[in-house]
Amino acid sequence: MTPRPAQRDPLLALALVAAVVAVFGLAFWAPFIYDDRVYILENPEVVGPWRGWLHWIRAPLFDHGEYEPIVSLIHRLLYQAFGESVTAFRLSNLALHLGMVLGFFALARKLLGRSWHAFAAAALFGLYPAHAEIMAIATFKKHLLVALAGLGIVALELGSLKTKARLAAQAALFAFALLVKESAMMLPLLAGAAALSGLSPKRPRAERYALAGLFGAVAAAYAAWRVAGAPRIVPSLALDPLGHLASSAKCLLWYLRELVAPLSLCQEHSLAAAPPGFSGEGLLWALGVAGAAGAAAWLWRRDRLLGFSAAWTALALAPFLNLFPFLSVSLVANRYLYLASAGFALGLCRAAQLWGARFPRALALAATALALFYARQASAQLARYSDPLELWTKTAACAPSNP
Repeated sequence: MTPRPAQRDPLLALALVAAVVAVFGLAFWAPFIYDDRVYILENPEVVGPWRGWLHWIRAPLFDHGEYEPIVSLIHRLLYQAFGESVTAFRLSNLALHLGMVLGFFALARKLLGRSWHAFAAAALFGLYPAHAEIMAIATFKKHLLVALAGLGIVALELGSLKTKARLAAQAALFAFALLVKESAMMLPLLAGAAALSGLSPKRPRAERYALAGLFGAVAAAYAAWRVAGAPRIVPSLALDPLGHLASSAKCLLWYLRELVAPLSLCQEHSLAAAPPGFSGEGLLWALGVAGAAGAAAWLWRRDRLLGFSAAWTALALAPFLNLFPFLSVSLVANRYLYLASAGFALGLCRAAQLWGARFPRALALAATALALFYARQASAQLARYSDPLELWTKTAACAPSNP
């Protein structure tokens, strides 16, 4: 007897969990390395004496000015409970990723309308090779937490929860995400894209204004707190708006290429900034971004779910394009693709749904082959983390200019 769609969903969710654990469970063999040693084992906010809640809410990460109190608290609790157990820290990242995969499956089920299409989208997102870095480095759970908050905000926007509860939950998720990582500042824009797409229920204009006002109030309070209580260190820049924008365009095109073909997996990447001022190279990057924007606009007109997927991808990448210069060793990194890859997977499966409906078997085979390729790539990258020498050798080759 063939299961009905409603009965099939739990089985597909179980299959997603099994696939993700089978691939990313390799991270449990990786020792503490890279940022984990600095931000966990050598971090007094994690391993030192507790200095009170006021200190905790004010404390930046060392002298970098990065502000991640929620992540520091989670790591402190894990350290107090399990000591230097690598397994506990790896399991925390894996559990958050599984929560994101299952939540994304539920959202894709609502948007795509069919279990198998939603399963394909969630599988491609869940096994995306660039996630190996986040699974192997506990410090990078900040990207997982921001993504979960963003998924919750979008799901609430597309859902039918009563107004007051929905607005309060969305504002609370936004505030939580900002205390995880400042890249969460783009989450209201993601909610706005969902509202403009027409995929959410029709709501009175006053509700839209109320949500915008709540988001604005939370963002203003956070910005004021960062200025007064936990200032961010911003490097000094020469006044070069054209060169700076060209570098940001170059970053965006690098990320889009990696989303389509995640082949150059590495712990860090060397990407040189564009030449200062007006240049032929800068013009080339600008034309590339203009083409990508034109394609996104065409997708929006062609199908609102495709357009929303493109907007999701672009907005998730926006904080990592160095549009607002922050102190960063690497202009680009695999870990910054985490939330964007969900939008990419959703759009890919929506495109297949629209333009490949006459070839269901071929599409199923293609999706299976792509998922297996992703799993192979992710497993190969994770294996490097078990051998620190191999990891650093590979990283030095990928990013020779990275200090």
